Amino acid sequence: MRIGVISDTHSNVEAFRAVARALGDAGIARLICAGDVIGYGPRPNETTDLLRELLARTNRAFPDPVFGHVVAGNHDRFITGALDATWFNPAAAEALRWTRDEITDATREFLGALPDRVVISVDERSDGAALAIEVVHGRHDADEMTPLYTPYLQDAASAHLHLTAQTTPLSIVGHTHIAFVGVLEGGKLVTGRPAVPPGDKEMSRAELGSFSASRRVVMNPGSVGQPRDGDRRAAFAVVESDATSVRVEFHRVAYDDRAVSNEIDSRRLPHALGARLAVGR
Repeated sequence: MRIGVISDTHSNVEAFRAVARALGDAGIARLICAGDVIGYGPRPNETTDLLRELLARTNRAFPDPVFGHVVAGNHDRFITGALDATWFNPAAAEALRWTRDEITDATREFLGALPDRVVISVDERSDGAALAIEVVHGRHDADEMTPLYTPYLQDAASAHLHLTAQTTPLSIVGHTHIAFVGVLEGGKLVTGRPAVPPGDKEMSRAELGSFSASRRVVMNPGSVGQPRDGDRRAAFAVVESDATSVRVEFHRVAYDDRAVSNEIDSRRLPHALGARLAVGR
């Protein structure tokens, strides 16, 4: 099965539309979103509407096609009142206050219904058992994860913490805006690094091997709406699993980031939020 994975759309509907078209071309059978639907960008309602539409259409053959396949991020939790402005830098907080006033009741209701964690079953194990995939926005570990704090999974040390606490063979995270892969085998971290970037290409691959009782994998698809790895193009991933192994394709797709930056300025959001789109930082 080919599963589309997105995260951190951040109210950038222009980037999200480009990713939606690319996901259609990629032949996915399921779609997962690791949170932060809104924040930073100028189109929170349109971005939320597109996500809801894509989840409902792509996952229509599966139980709970929308809320069983998406989790809340920290920006989404600001809208619900679970986090206040003190948890964010000044530019992010200003954009969130603007977003809170801008969103429709339908958007607010959707964001408020998002769970903090979902576990998805994919029935492709050779022994007949389902492959379980956990989705959370940030790092998941027993010592630091609370409803009001979303730590980053960004290096080998944080990957080891996350994978040690992880209870499923595969987990999907977001939050850092940088594509990442981590593999724990026999209690030892064998891979914990940013994913190999595609450079001037549109896609790179990572072979993550087979699943077993002693082997766990975590991956981050990167950010649709605000990449931070030096590549201005929108990021997403495709997880391809079969009975014995998993592969990940990390994709990039160009969009009109200048138009989004101009709209950020025209709506009097912090200029830095638009300027960073041009450099992918």
